[in-house]
Amino acid sequence: MVCWAISLAYSYRLEEWIAVVNEGIALGEKIDNHFWTAVMKQWRGGAAVTSGDFDTGKRLLLEGMEVYQQVGEQYLLSLNLNHQAQAARGEDRIDDAIDLFSRSAQIASRLGGLRVLQLSLTGLGDANLAAQKFSAAESAFIESLATAEQMGLVREMLSLITKIAKAQSAAGQKREAVEKLATVLAEPISVQHAIFESATIANNALTALTELKEDLDPEEYAAAKAAGTSRSYSDVAKELIESLSE
Repeated sequence: MVCWAISLAYSYRLEEWIAVVNEGIALGEKIDNHFWTAVMKQWRGGAAVTSGDFDTGKRLLLEGMEVYQQVGEQYLLSLNLNHQAQAARGEDRIDDAIDLFSRSAQIASRLGGLRVLQLSLTGLGDANLAAQKFSAAESAFIESLATAEQMGLVREMLSLITKIAKAQSAAGQKREAVEKLATVLAEPISVQHAIFESATIANNALTALTELKEDLDPEEYAAAKAAGTSRSYSDVAKELIESLSE
């Protein structure tokens, strides 16, 4: 059931995701397995948060977290904190989101849980961007990009390059942002969704690119777009990841 829920989450099939984990919760309660029930509640809480039902999400996540703390389960706790952070972000509790994403990332890093680490670093970047902490946002996104590259997650890498471009645009680096967005749009796989994202990667990139068109001289915009289109996402990612060590 967990694998089924994960598959539905990745494909953003919310109604089916919720139905599967509801069945899982009922099964856990029937066999009186508190840990199984906590895991299913966590995935139900994640689905609730994704759909914008933050009250239900927070309640279920806290119920699951209580069980994890009782048995000393750290990996699932890190994922639980990530979902709680998503709820905080959705409710515009930015400082709480930054704290929760940071705690999740710290646990995942210590355990070597790369996927949760990548998701939490992405969330940390989003929260810092909302707080107008552009440098911190870009750094978190690049660290997430490096983790996604390590796992070979191309969709997530394209989504993160888009997010990095948005952070750079907000910080005044308009031309650099246009180049990166053009690179993303040139990749056929950008028509897919990154996990927990309702819009496709391409739609997110195109929206950001359209907004930037008014901020640059037409010739400069065209040159930046052409430069980005001529580069591969892997070269852009390599360049960004190498900047972490500078």
